[in-house]
Amino acid sequence: MLVEIEWDVLSRTIADCRARLPFEACGVLLGEHKSDTLRIRTCVPLTNAADRPETSFRFDEREWLRILYEDDLRKRAGHRLLGIYHSHPAAGAVPSADDRAAVWSGLPTYWIVSLADADSPQIAAFRPHRPPGAAHMPCELLPLAYSIVG
Repeated sequence: MLVEIEWDVLSRTIADCRARLPFEACGVLLGEHKSDTLRIRTCVPLTNAADRPETSFRFDEREWLRILYEDDLRKRAGHRLLGIYHSHPAAGAVPSADDRAAVWSGLPTYWIVSLADADSPQIAAFRPHRPPGAAHMPCELLPLAYSIVG
C-alpha cells in the first residue's frame, strides 16, 4: 500500500501539535483510498480529553462520535477516515506502551509527531495491526513508509 500525505496537511498537523504544547495534540486524517493508494488530504484536530494530557491523549467523545457518524457522508463525497495523529511533546516518534495498548487496528494509519526538538519535529507513520484471535493482546504498530506530495 502506498501512503501519500499532502505537504499542507503535514504542515497543519505539525502546527496543531506545536500550538498545544506542553500537552499532546490529537486529531484525525481524512482523504481518499483508491486502488492501493491512500492519499491524506486534510486533518481535523480534536480536543484532547485525557486526564493527563501532558503524557497521553484521548479524543473528546462527542467530537470522535461526530467524526465516526459523518464518515458515511464523507465516503459518499470520496473522503474517508484514513488515520489518527497525536504528538509526543517530549519523547520520540516511537509508539509508547499506551499507544500499542489502544484499539486502533481498524484504521489504516497511525501517526506520531515528536516535538522533543520543537525546531525539528520528527514524524512517523505506522500501520495498526492486531493478529486474528489476539483481541486481548496489544496492537502492533508496524512502521509505514509514506510520501509527501503537493
